Amino acid sequence: LQYSAAIPDRFVMFNTYRDGLGGAGHWVGPPYLFTTRREPGWAKDGKFEDPRERKNGSLPHEWAKYLGMYRHGPRAVLSYTVGDVAVLDSPWLEGAGDSRMVSRTIEIGPASQTLQLKVCDVERSTGKVDSVDGRSWLLLEQGGNITAIGLIADAKSTDRCQLRFSDKGEVIVEVGARDKLARLKVLVSTASKTSREDLTKVIKESAPPVDLTPFTKPGAAQWPEPLVTQGELGTGDGPYVVDTITAPYKNKHNALIRFGGHDFFANGDAAVCTIDGDVWRVSGLDGDLQDIAWKRYATGLFQPLGLKVVDDKAYVLGRDQITKLHDNNGDNEADYYECFNNDCKIGRHVHEY
Repeated sequence: LQYSAAIPDRFVMFNTYRDGLGGAGHWVGPPYLFTTRREPGWAKDGKFEDPRERKNGSLPHEWAKYLGMYRHGPRAVLSYTVGDVAVLDSPWLEGAGDSRMVSRTIEIGPASQTLQLKVCDVERSTGKVDSVDGRSWLLLEQGGNITAIGLIADAKSTDRCQLRFSDKGEVIVEVGARDKLARLKVLVSTASKTSREDLTKVIKESAPPVDLTPFTKPGAAQWPEPLVTQGELGTGDGPYVVDTITAPYKNKHNALIRFGGHDFFANGDAAVCTIDGDVWRVSGLDGDLQDIAWKRYATGLFQPLGLKVVDDKAYVLGRDQITKLHDNNGDNEADYYECFNNDCKIGRHVHEY
């Protein structure tokens, strides 16, 4: 439950080993908008030390548990728990040019104790927290760059939210115990020292944190027009013939098509996952194959290599978890990617999955 890094203006590159499947994606060099050490994103009893062997697998469930991701148009909302506290967390990008900042709008349910969120790590730097009109910001100088972090809480949460900088270089947001929901926004970015005033301006002018509940409801379809291909029925009067179902290898999404698994919904449509992260809903497989419609059903999964439909829900096995896909408004696109199970331990070895 950690935001590890943000990289501006760079595509994440595929690993060249085994056509991208042999290792993690990567990017070439700095700059970073921010980075975070590899440890839990939320503290337990005031500590961020990782209790896991080799830092593999999910955190202990009593510490924190990832529940899933809502998709609403271009917005994504992560759902998880910290202890017994429910959290919604939605990333976005604000500002422009060198003053772009990653923002996180976070809703935290009632809590009986103080919660601590790790925003990023900025080692060997100096700075102090300033605050005006309920908005706090921290400007940290490191070499020729400056990392700006802002904290904006809604009126009901201002007195319970605090931004601080530890002697270990940790930027931390503390949210005090309370009996009501807390809503806040965190902004962070790194740029040259000449961008100091621009970054501060983004923090001061950023809109208050919005209610995330509407983004947990289904939105408009992202890929309303399916891709259409024509197949070919097998011929001959023997006991075994082969029908050819044509895949949309060249497509407007520039999506790679390498199949990992498939199964069928009750109406005969197929659910097909591709190793590069997509799930497609395929219809038109029960006729002359002249109108095969490929509708993108989900995307962004981590190397899905197996798929099973149970009670008309697609379950997808990836390297990270088993994802249960929900289409709550019937538009043939998944709008909630539920973490059905992520108790497996995931490493970086090529044979891990």
